[in-house]
Amino acid sequence: MRNEMTLQTDLPQPPAAAAPSSRARRAYTSAQTRGTAVYDRGRLWIENQDPGSRKGATIGWVRRAARGELNRARRVEPAGLGQAASR
Repeated sequence: MRNEMTLQTDLPQPPAAAAPSSRARRAYTSAQTRGTAVYDRGRLWIENQDPGSRKGATIGWVRRAARGELNRARRVEPAGLGQAASR
């Protein structure tokens, strides 16, 4: 009896991953271009809003809130109550 082993190199190899077709590359590039254009238009619209207008004031408020500059009003306790609770 003969013991034969099959080596990995004897098995058929899967085809190598082909480079994306020019059609797929073109679709990806055009989608990226459109997405970038939409982003830029929105960014420019925000930058061009007058801070005195309602839209501009809202944009400024959102920016300050994102930076943490808008703090909630602190609760002020009546005089003498805070000290009595800590004793």
